[in-house]
Amino acid sequence: MSGATAVKLGNLAEKFVITILKQELPEFNIQQGGKIENTTFDIVVVSPTEKYFGIEVSFQFTTNETLKVKHRKQKA
Repeated sequence: MSGATAVKLGNLAEKFVITILKQELPEFNIQQGGKIENTTFDIVVVSPTEKYFGIEVSFQFTTNETLKVKHRKQKA
């Protein structure tokens, strides 16, 4: 997988999280990318009472071989 593909899939993961947050918290202000006190976050959420939440979304590409190795280590 190329770096560009991983970035693209990471952005899709962020958009998915934003979609769910907007469904569950319709009264909150939710934006992709933003800062809270000079710290950048993938998602910034502001509650109706002006409480700020910074969310980081992480995407990791894992192959079947990596999963097999992890599974074998857990059994040992």
